[in-house]
Amino acid sequence: VGTCVPVRPDRGTETEQAGSDARLLLHLQQAGYCVGARLGIAVSGGCDSLALLYLAQELAQRLGWVLFAATVDHGLRAESAAERMEWLKAQGFEPDVIFVHPGWGEALFVRDVFPKAKLLIYSEYYYAGEGGDAFFDPEFSKPSIAALQRLRVRNTHLLHAMSVADGALSPTGFQRDRHPAWFRDRITVIHDGI
Repeated sequence: VGTCVPVRPDRGTETEQAGSDARLLLHLQQAGYCVGARLGIAVSGGCDSLALLYLAQELAQRLGWVLFAATVDHGLRAESAAERMEWLKAQGFEPDVIFVHPGWGEALFVRDVFPKAKLLIYSEYYYAGEGGDAFFDPEFSKPSIAALQRLRVRNTHLLHAMSVADGALSPTGFQRDRHPAWFRDRITVIHDGI
């Protein structure tokens, strides 16, 4: 395990990126992440998980972390992710931090395989019946009970990930604010690029 080095945001920063970096470093320090940590990340190969991998690589370089990546197939993603994590564990890998996109359940079994690792999730989107991407056009979509139930079910794996996560990243304030109020204080907003 690395040593925690105090990080303070530079209030005189001229660029937004530098300010975001400082906020992220402060958030990570407060969450117990340390310089020199080992970061494990599972990716499916989709655009969103590759963006997450790119962000994790930049973060690892800035913080002096060692980055390990494993691929996950598009079958049963929670089980597939657990299999890859078990394989990494069998190779002697014990991560200090795991950064995962929980969008299809990949975070479901992280705590079972690596119970001591800090878990950071990518909080991309939380579904709700109002104010989001559902039912915004009354001409073409009307909220039925069945449609609202489908939206609620879409959040099941996200709720599980949030219940065990130590922290989270969202690319925008809008995306952070879609999540339940009880979890928002654990989400840091860091724009992940265009």
